[in-house]
Amino acid sequence: SRVVVHAEGERTYHCFYEMLAGLDSETLKTLNLSRTGSYRLLCPDGVEKPLQGFESRDATNFKRLEDALHTLGLDPETIGSIWRTLAGLIHLGDLDEDFGPSSDSDDSSGLE
Repeated sequence: SRVVVHAEGERTYHCFYEMLAGLDSETLKTLNLSRTGSYRLLCPDGVEKPLQGFESRDATNFKRLEDALHTLGLDPETIGSIWRTLAGLIHLGDLDEDFGPSSDSDDSSGLE
């Protein structure tokens, strides 16, 4: 629902934008993400880029989020797992809707 569909002028869950704005470049590269990437999950239908003008606020909020996770006692490895999970959701959003097993394949896993 809101994760994959949002109206023009709205954003999906802010943690995605905050992560892209707040993670260091090396971590983004490891996650195969880019601050300037055009990810379908983050863009309303028909729009190529997410809403602009929130980058500074998103970076600040990301720092607050990271601080809160540390305050809760989460270790760096666990926090890294959270970022990998969010990155995975972003990448899943870029898969074609018809992703699945080909009709001439005996493998029903959908992976080639």
